[in-house]
Amino acid sequence: MAGTTTNFGFDYPTSTDYVKDGATAIQTLADDVDARFGNVATYPNQIVNRVSGVSRPVPYAQAVGSAAPVFTASNSASITVTFPASRFTVSTPIITLTNFSASGSLIASTYRALSITSSSFTITGTATTAVTATGAVFWNAIQMTSASASG
Repeated sequence: MAGTTTNFGFDYPTSTDYVKDGATAIQTLADDVDARFGNVATYPNQIVNRVSGVSRPVPYAQAVGSAAPVFTASNSASITVTFPASRFTVSTPIITLTNFSASGSLIASTYRALSITSSSFTITGTATTAVTATGAVFWNAIQMTSASASG
């Protein structure tokens, strides 16, 4: 094979290479890609980058979803959210919560994320008035490791 890619140096066949070597050329390219992007078994469910022979996850991971805490007559609600398995490698990803209800009105005056770990967190809320209702909370969890750029 005479060609290599500019950015990563992946080997590829050129138009003058023999067709009979096609399978070998594809295997070489696949091996190049596999070596470049590292061992996904070490970091499941994450994009992995291989730098200087070391597999490293891309410096972020993200999970999003919604939960429906049920408010009681005491105006409070709580629900635990479990992240996808092995998504985060840091113990406390950053959680952002957005309040929503089907009618468009806000059910809770405040929601907070508590007991945050790499596998779950708990949403607690307090309603503005006495209600017995279900309110939807959209959540976004993101991990930014020390390898991330600042800002």
